[in-house]
Amino acid sequence: MVNTQQAFVPGKPSPDHPSAGRHIVVGSSISLLGVVGTSVLALQGVLILLLVVRRASASVKVTAALFFVLLVAQIGLGYSARSTHGTVAVHIPLGVALFGLAGLQIDRIYQATRRLSPIR
Repeated sequence: MVNTQQAFVPGKPSPDHPSAGRHIVVGSSISLLGVVGTSVLALQGVLILLLVVRRASASVKVTAALFFVLLVAQIGLGYSARSTHGTVAVHIPLGVALFGLAGLQIDRIYQATRRLSPIR
């Protein structure tokens, strides 16, 4: 729920407001978001390796690779947003897009495993 709120709240205050472009939570919680993001990145890398070993279809591999690249961008933008406020304009919608892409990736892998055949 906090992630959903963060996607909408930063755009609400005026640009001059002290909380504009800031996360709802600060301090150690932001560090925790960095650790979680980096962990998801590592798990996504493992998933890509497994998809290659299992000879998954190109569409599943492309979806996984796109998620990996966008996640790297999201993490980079998250760290740079601490000093550059303009990156927030990309960081927030990219986070929302990553949620959608994660759902698509989960659905594609689930559908492929339901057929009890190699991932296609």
